[in-house]
Formats: sequence, C-alpha cells, structure tokens
Amino acid sequence: GMGKGGSFSGENVGEVLKAEKALGKVVMRITALLKAFPSHAVLLCIGQVAERVRGLDVREPLAKVLSGIEVLLKKAQEWEQHASPRVKIGQPLEDIAKLVADWRKLELESWGGLLGDREEKCERSARKLWARMWKVLEEAGGESGEEGVPAWVWKNLKALRGLGFKSDGEDRERHELIKTLDSFLLTAGLGEFKQRLKLMESFAGEVRWCGGIELSRIMSSLVEYYSRFLPVVERHWQAQKEAIEKRLKNEVKLAKWDDQNYYALAETTEKNHRKLNGFLKEYDEVLGQGVGTVIEMAMNKGVREKEGGIGGEERGATEMPSDTEMWAGVAVSGELGAGSGWSRAPVEGGDIARICNVAQKHLEKLPLSPAKEASEGCSDLTASIFDRISVLRGEGVTKAMKHRGLVDLFKALKTNAGVGGGVWRTPHQIRSWFELLKIGRVDVDLPGWDKCSSYYNRCLAEVSRLRGEVKQFGSRFIGSRETGLMVGVSEQLLLMLLQQRCLFVEGVSEILKVGVGGGLRAEDVVDGQREKKRAAARLVDKLRVVAGMLRDVKILASSMGDGTKVGKLEKCVDMAERTLESLKETSSAAVLTKELCRPVEDWQERQNEEMTSILKEAGDEWWTRGVRVILDELQRKAKVEPEGEASSRADVVDEAVKTMQIIVQNVVKASERGKEEEDLTVAQLHALATSAWTACDIAAIRRCHDELVAHVEVVDREGLPRALEALNLVGSVSRWVSEVVFRDMMTLNYSAGKMLYVIVRVFRQIVAKGFCSEEEG
Repeated sequence: GMGKGGSFSGENVGEVLKAEKALGKVVMRITALLKAFPSHAVLLCIGQVAERVRGLDVREPLAKVLSGIEVLLKKAQEWEQHASPRVKIGQPLEDIAKLVADWRKLELESWGGLLGDREEKCERSARKLWARMWKVLEEAGGESGEEGVPAWVWKNLKALRGLGFKSDGEDRERHELIKTLDSFLLTAGLGEFKQRLKLMESFAGEVRWCGGIELSRIMSSLVEYYSRFLPVVERHWQAQKEAIEKRLKNEVKLAKWDDQNYYALAETTEKNHRKLNGFLKEYDEVLGQGVGTVIEMAMNKGVREKEGGIGGEERGATEMPSDTEMWAGVAVSGELGAGSGWSRAPVEGGDIARICNVAQKHLEKLPLSPAKEASEGCSDLTASIFDRISVLRGEGVTKAMKHRGLVDLFKALKTNAGVGGGVWRTPHQIRSWFELLKIGRVDVDLPGWDKCSSYYNRCLAEVSRLRGEVKQFGSRFIGSRETGLMVGVSEQLLLMLLQQRCLFVEGVSEILKVGVGGGLRAEDVVDGQREKKRAAARLVDKLRVVAGMLRDVKILASSMGDGTKVGKLEKCVDMAERTLESLKETSSAAVLTKELCRPVEDWQERQNEEMTSILKEAGDEWWTRGVRVILDELQRKAKVEPEGEASSRADVVDEAVKTMQIIVQNVVKASERGKEEEDLTVAQLHALATSAWTACDIAAIRRCHDELVAHVEVVDREGLPRALEALNLVGSVSRWVSEVVFRDMMTLNYSAGKMLYVIVRVFRQIVAKGFCSEEEG
C-alpha cells in the first residue's frame, strides 16, 4: 500500500523497477570506464553507490530510493564536469537525471496527501490526551448522583410537583471540573475537535459504568451540545483547506524541471520545497485554530458580526437582515408529522373486549389533545412573527412602526403564550450552565426527536448569549425594561421547553419495552413459553459463537488455498447468519407464537443436521471439530424439560384490566380539565399536557405488561384466552400512549423550540442593531 502522501512516500514498485533498469546501464558504463581508468576514486564511488541503490528492496519508499540516486547524480556530476566528451558517462546519466525530475514532479503531485498526514497527526495528538483526562476524572472521585430529573425543573407544574431529586447546588470542586471539561472542548484546534468529542463521549460511558451518574450526565450533555457545532467547524475547516489545496495545485503546475544538471535540479527542488513547506505550515495553523473562535463567529453571524464581534463597536443597521441571516437553518414552514391514533389489537369477545371498545371510544372522542393545541399555538405565533417581519421590511417603514412591532410581540407572548414579566417565574437554576448540564442527554428512539434536540441545544446557546449580551453590554437602542422583558420571556419559554424534554427521560424507554406487537390469540400461542424462550436464547448465543468460529475457519482455509472448503464454509456461515436474522423477533418477543417458534424448530429439524453434514464433507480437520461439538450440543438439548411449576397471582388479569380503565379515565379527565375555559394560553395548555402525560402512568403500564407476560407463561389453556385479551388491552393502551401522547408532546416540543429560537434571534438582533432604521444608521 501507499502512504498518506500518495505514491511518493509509500511503496511504488513500478517506479523503483524503472530505476533498476537505468542504474543497470550506469553500472555497465562505469565498468567500461574503469578499464580505461583503473581504481579511479570517483568512478569507484559512483559504482558503489549505484550497486547499493540497486540492492534496496523494491518495496522501499520511493523517497528513500530517490535519496540514493541523488547522491549518485551528485558524484557523477563531479566526473562529468572534468571528463572529455569521449569518456563522459553520457546517456545513462541523462536517463537517471530525467528519472529524478519525473520523481520530483511525482513528489509535488503527492504533497496534497501530506495535508492528510497533518490531520492524522492532530488526531494522534488528541488521542494522547486520554491519560491526562483519565487522571483528571480519577481525581474528581466517583460521586454517584441520582437517576432522573432535578426537582427544580418541575416548578409551577402541579401534576409533577415533588418529583425529581433535590439538587445540591454548585459544588465548587465539581464546578471547577466542569469548567475544565468545557475548556477541554472549547480550546481544541480544528483538527482535534472531533476526536476530543469522541474521547469525552467514551469517558462518559465509562464514568457511568463506574457509578458516576451525575458526572456522566454532565459529560454527555457537553458532547451533545458541542456536537451541534461540528458541521459548522468542519465547513470552516474545509473552506480553508480547499483554498490551500487550490494554491498547492497551481504551484505544482508552475514548477519547472527542464534542467538536467544536478545542481539545477537541486536548486529547483529546494525552491519548491520551501514553497510547499510554507503551505504545510499554513495548514498547521489552520488545524490549530481554536474551536471557540469558530463557535463565537457562528453564534454572532447575522447579529454582531458587522460590529467586529462581541467586543466591537455597536452601531445601528439601516436594513433588516434576511431570513437566512436572522434564522440560520430554520424553515419558515414545516412541522413534524401527526401520530396514527388508536390502534386496537383484536380481542376475542367478552368483558375485556367491551372494556377495550369503551376505552377506544373515550380516547377517540378527544377532539384535540392539549399538547397538539399548544403546538398549533406555537406554530401560529411563529408564523405571525415571520409575517410581521416581512411587512416591516417594506419601504417607508419607520422606526416607530418597528418599535410598535416589538410591543405587539410582547403583548402576543403574554396573551397567547402566557409568558411575560412576573407572570411565570423561573427557578434560578435555569440561568446556571452547571445545573442545565446535570439533566444529561435525552435519547429517544422516535422519528423526529433529533430535530427537537437540535432546537433545544440551539435555544440553550441563544438564550445564554442574549442573557450575557444584555448583562455585559446592554443596548443603545432600547431601554433596560425591554431588555429585561426579553430575557425573562426567553427563560420562561426555555423552562417550558426543558420540562417537555424531561418528560421523555424515563417514559419512552419504559413504554418501548412493552413488547406486544399485535393481537394475540390463544390458538396461536404455544405451550411451554418459558422453556421455548430459553431454547431460543440459547440457540442465538451458540449460533453467534458458531458464526464467529466459521468466519475464522474460512480465513484459515483461504490461506491454505483450498477453494472447495472455502465454498462449503461460506455456505455454513450464510446459513448461520440467516438463522440469526430470523431469530431476532423471536428472541425479543414477550409471548411466543407458533410463527415465532418456526425458526427454532426449522433449525432443530433440518438446518443443524444440514450444517453438520456440510462440515463432515469439508473434512475432519481439527479446526472444524469445535463447531461440530457445539452443533451436537444444540441437537442434544433441543428439548428442555420444565424446571418446575411457577406460580402467578390469580388476580393479575383483573388488576391489569382495572389499571388500564383507570389510566384511560385519568387521561380523559386530564385532557378535558380546563377546556371549559376559552382561549387557553400555550403555558396553560402545556400544564394540561403534562397532566395528561402523568395520567398515562407509564410505570403502571409496564408493570401490568410484565406481570401478564409472566402469567401467560404458567396459565393453563382454560385461562389463556382471558390473559391474552388483557395483554392485548395493555398493548393497545401502550401503543396509544406512544403513538398519540408521545407524538403530540414531541410535536409540541418541536414547535416550542422553533418558536423560542425565532424569538430569541429577533431579540438579539434588536439588542445589537436596534430597529434597522435610517434614523439609527
């Protein structure tokens, strides 16, 4: 293979063989000259150098071979300067000089790859920080912290008051550690930033595994927050890299290698090396640029960049910025998709079927969930901001008209969103970067959640910037009362966004573990659930081992050049992998049906014997015996005897059905409570939506599911239909929660995040540039 620098710094057998041919001619000419000039020191030296270079391995880097040839060329030049035309080395030396010129051109063309070497060097440098970071974290200690969400997040929400753990405040030592970790990412160069993010993410997992829950959450929050800037950093880096690459390519085109004289070649080489080393030095400076500076530029783009940055001189703008400048990466229209609604699994009749139908009617008659209504309110307010700004961009619009627009925005936020000065007080922790990091990353395996997270992290950055700019610089264009209102409104909306986000911390992971995928009927469910689940789990574990062993054996057979055995082994590997794929759903199912058990039975009845037969045909070598031992073991233990009778409470089914009834009733009540009032604000609807969320009692749904699954494993055939009906009811409720309640709350979180981002960007524009009027210009 070739090195990073291309065909010059790596091995290049084809070019080295060209040297072998040219050097052979030089040796022949030197041998002839030595007959005329026996024991001549210069000729002997030339011959020795030529033989030494010819003795190099053809896989040696081209640069090493070139160094040897240039020594030969220099010595030969001493002879050529004083020799008469009849005894010059002549054409063989000219061929060598031409080869050197060609290789120097190749060197220039491969220098673009040396930029990649510099990048790799930065990555290695970042990886070396592992030991230092490990030492810092070890000295910090292993304070465990608590799972869940801090109690201050739920302030002003009656449905969730009292939940969460009490935050201990900002411990000085822990605060210093967080500042160190934050600086670790912010002070990274462009070339190290991505690697440092990976390093911190890996340490976050390690710290959590060691019991440091709080520190792990803080580190994962930092990774999530700064990962949002990774595309910005890479675009900035790539733009500078492309500029250097373009100049480098132009320099290669302009380089001249017409001189065949050694000294001329040496001078040209040195000149080109100086220029190209200058490019590499410039690229090193690019890779070393601080990420903090790039992030600062990104945050100030469209707001304070014309004033020369945060500390620059403030002056009013005479034109309103475009949508792209004001709201980078925000579509004026577009929302998340809607949920699919109630999806009832079929039941076989009886009292549970009637209860399921009643639940369906109650839930379907809800006209509009509070979360969905609040989402529409956020979207309407965002659209009205876009429309108003579009109008204010028109000709003849005065400063007074634009100031009136700000007053109307405050009024709309108070009337429609329910936020304003003193209306909804926020906890002081919302202003603490340390406390916000404690919440940790919220990973939700639902389509569209990445968009919600993107807006949340944008809002964190923008609200923090607005607060800092108002506190440090104030504004020359509006008063302190208005800037105070801007900060207060932004923090209230951020708290609302944070509360919606924190609802997903445990809810989603719990509800997604409810493994009922569809309607279960008694005639489809197999007996001996526990034994068959153990058999399926054992088969999956053993087949993974078999697949791994077969791949290793195939590599061994390939190295021996035995094509027949390789083909048979490939067939066995494919068989094992296909079986593992078919067992995915079986191994994760809560209740096994005849259809789900078919892959296990197929293996026991046919595929095991078929694979054993193929391996016997491949030969009785030692390296197939281990696989065959495992296959024999699987065949012997195909049927598992019951380990003994398991017990289950007789009232499990009735309790589960009653719990589902209560959950549905509570959800309906929570959704309708307060609906008699007209024109509810977004804040009020948000409070109703959280009440509806808590009414779902996700922990109870999970508990009922697990108890019913355990009951199905031991219940007799007579009691099985009713147990399955109850399990189907739990499945229907859990699907409704995940497809409607979760989806509506996620839609609200997306719309609220977009609204807050748009509003804060407008506020930052006004604080920095005023009302973009000629009167201020």
